[in-house]
Amino acid sequence: MTQHEMRRIAMQAIYLANQGNLTDAEEVCQKALKALELKSFPDYSAEIVNGVLANKKELDGQLSKYLKKGWRLNRINEIDLAILEVALYEMQ
Repeated sequence: MTQHEMRRIAMQAIYLANQGNLTDAEEVCQKALKALELKSFPDYSAEIVNGVLANKKELDGQLSKYLKKGWRLNRINEIDLAILEVALYEMQ
């Protein structure tokens, strides 16, 4: 499995977490494993999910600084937010 594919799995897992307001990384990984019909959850994907969920408040705070005036994160599409969170986590 390529790093790109593992990153995509992590992004989809974060999307599921954002939809259900889930904060437990293990629960998110198990839910994604089932939803994506995977045999196993890649280690790199789990590392990203753990990192994003552990640092969610900080990541969202940083993302909020760049929103248009009057906008809040809850106005951003959940898939877009998942992409931004994963990208920012990996950049840091």
